[in-house]
Amino acid sequence: MKHLFSTTIIALSLAACGSSGSSAPSTQSNTPQSTASPDAESSAVKNRSSLDYRRNYAGVVSSKSVIAAQTLLGPQAGSNTRGEKNLTLTLNGRSYGLADRINITALPDGLLELPYKAEWTSLKVAYPDSRDVKVEEQGKMYIYQRPYSMVLATLPTAYRYDGANDPNNRLGRADTMKVQLVSGLPVNDATITRLSGNTFNYSGESFANFGSGLEKGAFNYSINFTDKTGSGRITGMASTGDIELRQARIGGALPYNPMLSAAERTKGINGEAHSERMNAYRYYLSIFGPNAEEVAGFVEGSRSNPGGQWNIGVSGTKQ
Repeated sequence: MKHLFSTTIIALSLAACGSSGSSAPSTQSNTPQSTASPDAESSAVKNRSSLDYRRNYAGVVSSKSVIAAQTLLGPQAGSNTRGEKNLTLTLNGRSYGLADRINITALPDGLLELPYKAEWTSLKVAYPDSRDVKVEEQGKMYIYQRPYSMVLATLPTAYRYDGANDPNNRLGRADTMKVQLVSGLPVNDATITRLSGNTFNYSGESFANFGSGLEKGAFNYSINFTDKTGSGRITGMASTGDIELRQARIGGALPYNPMLSAAERTKGINGEAHSERMNAYRYYLSIFGPNAEEVAGFVEGSRSNPGGQWNIGVSGTKQ
């Protein structure tokens, strides 16, 4: 389902000092596109005005304060393990250094599309001599935010590595868009135990760009906190058809923000996915909020899919 964006001006704020300073971000000549979906708006009105949200506000900001490098390279960039350095990210007209933090809570709720441009150096391992090479990338950044959670994905539209344009043919493919981060206020074991006897139904949206424009669908998921299982469905995605999110048990979620301690990392459900087309393979869902108000995550395409291992982002709120 193709979706046309309405236009709004969005400002990003820096949560900690970095190379871009502490002045207000510039928004002149920047008109990034966004859409505030009705269910995202309603959950924001309900949750952001609640006492629970106000009590947990500091934790929400901390959990959504992400390092600039993570938005392009995923959670592992928090510890800079792949040799990337000297990164500069320009997002919505504001520049960030490698370790600068971006406060996602400063953005509106709903699905946002922001233009980005980045440059960094990366270690190219080669015999006999390894060396640093320049990497340049630009494209679209998708952020789906709710009061307690967010999903961030990137869709590169231009890429240069060591002076060569797209040497690995990674652009314009079904797997070009990648979900880089899923984060938010973690739910803990005590909450999961306390909710025993309840079944929560979540509804929201899915989003993806397989190279021919943004697609959105309906996301519905149910968690039984008594037997600690969940299952759900995605409908309305034009490229994949309906996707079944098969029943799986609550366990540890994928590491979604390594800047949080291990004790803060949330619970989630990781299970098999099956789609009508394009060979969905697996889904990864995390549970967020002091009372498990939200779920967020992504679906992964099969490794055997000719177009590569694609992603679909999902975000839902308790009904």
